[in-house]
Amino acid sequence: MKFNNLEDKCQYYRGLTDYKVCGNNNILVMLDGKNFSTLIKNNFKKPFDDEFINMMNRTAQFLCNNVQGVKFAYVQSDEISLLITDYDTPETDTPFGGRICKLQSILASLATSEFNRWFTIWNLNKCYDNVNVGEFISKMKMAQFDCKVWTVPNQNDAYAWFLYRQLDCIKNSKQQTAQTYLPHKQLLNHDADEQIEMTLNEKGINWNKFEDKYKYGRFVYKIETTGVAKDNKGNDVEYVRNKFTVVPAFVLSNEEGKNKFYDEAFRKYGI
Repeated sequence: MKFNNLEDKCQYYRGLTDYKVCGNNNILVMLDGKNFSTLIKNNFKKPFDDEFINMMNRTAQFLCNNVQGVKFAYVQSDEISLLITDYDTPETDTPFGGRICKLQSILASLATSEFNRWFTIWNLNKCYDNVNVGEFISKMKMAQFDCKVWTVPNQNDAYAWFLYRQLDCIKNSKQQTAQTYLPHKQLLNHDADEQIEMTLNEKGINWNKFEDKYKYGRFVYKIETTGVAKDNKGNDVEYVRNKFTVVPAFVLSNEEGKNKFYDEAFRKYGI
């Protein structure tokens, strides 16, 4: 193969694997913590730790606010799922030109840096008075995220992904609760529902009474909020703004939950 110059040759080979998502579509993103089971085991309480949950929530919220086209996010355990659309209007662009390498690398970088910001603050707050900050941070084991990006052909298939992840969250939440209070051998050959029944009968721990954020995960979507800001004369001015907000997840497996998902992810944007 003949090239006119060195730049053309290098750009040609680099572009051979520069794949793009199909435009005018529903883009799904899944960010997953790398080796987070060890990080959680060494730092956080079982079965659920609000400090860790808040770090994941803030990371998801940061992604929603900094990635073009995000409509909806779901957070459970050490994973974050995003829904991105690029067909709101004829002028709507696909983020990063739809380049998968850009989407995967930049979103993984954003999630990693934001989570580590809060993880570092949390660690320093625990022992700030007795530590050399620079030395402490240099020895900290930082978190990492990987990222997968793909498209689905319609809104129902986008809903199906979030339903799938929530069902996984519910199962894991039940198992995590049982494993915290009962020995592993006792739980063998019992499904998640049987395990939480055993936990209730033997330890009095009722999984069904846990807060929804522990059972079903958390959603992030835009909610109309009010606030007060200063105008250029220093006067207080009330404003109304649609703001990405973390809320306890509602159940997706019934018709009410499915309709609410469509409302928050699509209909409020007129798509």
